[in-house]
Amino acid sequence: MFILLPPSEAKSPGGKGFPWRSASTDPTLVLGAGSALGDVRLKILSEVAALCAEDRVGAAVALKLPAGAVDDACVRNAGVFDCYTMPALDRYTGVLYDGLDVASMTRAMRRAADASVLVFSGGLGIVRGSDLVPWYRVPASARLPIGGTVAASWRGALASEVPAVLGDRFVVDLRSSDYAGLWRPPAGRVVAIRVLQQRKAGRKRVEQVVSYHSKLVKGHVARALVEAAARRRPAKNADDVGRIAAGLGLDVRPLQGGLDLVDIG
Repeated sequence: MFILLPPSEAKSPGGKGFPWRSASTDPTLVLGAGSALGDVRLKILSEVAALCAEDRVGAAVALKLPAGAVDDACVRNAGVFDCYTMPALDRYTGVLYDGLDVASMTRAMRRAADASVLVFSGGLGIVRGSDLVPWYRVPASARLPIGGTVAASWRGALASEVPAVLGDRFVVDLRSSDYAGLWRPPAGRVVAIRVLQQRKAGRKRVEQVVSYHSKLVKGHVARALVEAAARRRPAKNADDVGRIAAGLGLDVRPLQGGLDLVDIG
């Protein structure tokens, strides 16, 4: 089983892994120098690093940075090849990763998470949970002056490489819409998840996607899937995912190619 997740804008600082520019590391990570993914990754991050070093105003527009984040993001992006790295599941923070809560996982759960989680990223394309990554901020919706849209830059490489990474394993897709747009899975072994919250609206109750709530619940679902895999009972189909979600108190509604999970709280 694989679990597809989005990254997070918020990231943990620091790290103990070698910087990518170090001679002892491969700057294109585990997918190999010269691969389609490695080439696009290097192209995007090189342009972002140069832009952030030379034109912070342009970088703020291209990367859609809020005013309060421009200086920090530009300094870190400019040094992306020279900063220390850490595993992706430790680097990414934010609401979904709060729900996943890797810090409290048992060793067996962390091994399962490292093996089963794949994070789709505007800056890196796709990384495994255990891949060593730097601090960077490159949203999938970014539009770079030279390279154009980040999402368009990735689609060809991901279309050619991701199927080989996934093989014939069952896939649970918990990505947000921006990151789902980087790679569209074929129908079949992929179950896409949408989380809805039931809320009062006057005398009625409505069901809608609420960003914070959706991210947190997806993190909880991802954790429950990892826990099942750690017990050697990984989800193998949509029914398994539905049972795991129901165990979290969610109302499960099958859809074509996916599941709606409703928190009726």
